[in-house]
Amino acid sequence: MKDTSHHDERIAKMTFASVYPHYVTKVEKKRKKQGRIASSDRMAYRLR
Repeated sequence: MKDTSHHDERIAKMTFASVYPHYVTKVEKKRKKQGRIASSDRMAYRLR
């Protein structure tokens, strides 16, 4: 198994301010994807 102490230290040194923009981007992408899925589900329902 790999030694993760270096990785753990790196993660511990991260500040919320440095991670937050990445988190927001991830959430926005997920919402867009779910929106597309929902609209395609509605379209499929209408075609029945």
